[in-house]
Amino acid sequence: MWQCGVCGSSNTGDAAACASCGAARPQSAALPAGPPVSWPASAPADAFGSWSPAAGAPPPADPAHFPADNWPGAGPGLGDQPPPWATQPPAPPQPAPQPTPPQVPPQAPPPVPWSTEPAYPAPPNRGRPVWIFPAIVALVLLLAGGTVAFVLRDKWLPGGGANPTTGPTTARPTGPTADPTGTATPTATATNTPTATPTTAGPPTLPASVGSVKLDPSLDPAKAPAVAAVFDKYFTAVNARNATAALAALDPNGSINQGDANAVKRFTDGISTSTDDDILLLALGPDPTGKGQLQARVTFRSQQQPGKGPKGRESETCTRWDVTYSITQPGGEYRIWGSTNAGNRPC
Repeated sequence: MWQCGVCGSSNTGDAAACASCGAARPQSAALPAGPPVSWPASAPADAFGSWSPAAGAPPPADPAHFPADNWPGAGPGLGDQPPPWATQPPAPPQPAPQPTPPQVPPQAPPPVPWSTEPAYPAPPNRGRPVWIFPAIVALVLLLAGGTVAFVLRDKWLPGGGANPTTGPTTARPTGPTADPTGTATPTATATNTPTATPTTAGPPTLPASVGSVKLDPSLDPAKAPAVAAVFDKYFTAVNARNATAALAALDPNGSINQGDANAVKRFTDGISTSTDDDILLLALGPDPTGKGQLQARVTFRSQQQPGKGPKGRESETCTRWDVTYSITQPGGEYRIWGSTNAGNRPC
C-alpha cells in the first residue's frame, strides 16, 4: 500500500501509477523485499493516537528537504516540478481579534409607586333626592293615623262599644226594658229561621229491579217501578205460602171473588207447592180490555209438585209462564185485577 504524493489517494502495493490521478508511484514508495516491518507492541503512542517507531529509529525525512526530483510522487518526466506545497500560496494573515465590549447587565424597571386610587373611577355622586326623607316621614305618620283610627272606630261610630259580628246572632232575652217614662218595654228576641233551599227534581230514572222483579229497560220510569212493587209483593207472598198476603195484592173486585170461600180455597190450594222466580216485567201500557188502567206483561218460572202443574200437564214440575195482567188503581194504589191472557211451556 502506498500513498500518492499528488492527490493523496491510497493505492495497492503493486500499482505502478496512482489509480486516481495517474501519477507514477515514487521510488521511495517501493517496499524492500523481505518480511514486512512490524511495530513492537510496546511502542509508545504519539499525540495523534498513531503508533511511532521504536526508540533509536531515525526520524522520517522532512519532505521540505527532498530535492525537486526526489519528492514523493516525482517520477520520470516530473523531476523538474516543485512539490505541491511549494507552489501553494501562503495563507492570508488572520485578522487580529476584536476586543469584546463588556457585557452590561440589564437594569430592572423602576418600581411603580403604590397608588391608593381605585382601578376604575367611581360613578359620579348624583346626590340623594331631597324629597325621599319627607316622603318616608309622611308615610309613617299616615300609617300610624290609620292604625289609631281603626282601633278607636267603635268609639267614634254611633252605638260604639258593640262588638262587630260576622253574621246573624241570637240575642239572649234580658227581660223587659224600662223606658224613660217608666213603662216596661219587652225586648224582642232575634231568632235564626232556616231557609229551605229549592231543589229541582230531575227526570225519574228506571231501576234495574224492584225486589225480586226485574224491569225491562224500555219501560216508563214514571209508572213501571210502582207496578213492579205490587208484583214483588204478590210473588213474595206466593213463595211464602201466604195466601192472605197474596190476595192483598189483588183487586177485591178482580177475577178472584175474595168473598167466596170456595174461590179463596181453590186459590190457596193452587199456590200451596209453588215457588216462583226469574220474574221480569216485560211490557207496560194502557189496558185495551177496559178492566184496568194498565196492562202488564210478566214472565216467570214456576216450580211445583207433580199433580199441581198446568191443565193438561198436571204432572209437570217446572213451567215457564208468559202472562198478561190487568192493573187497576183503587184508592190510588196499584192492584192486580187478574190475568187476561196466559201462555206456558215446560222448562
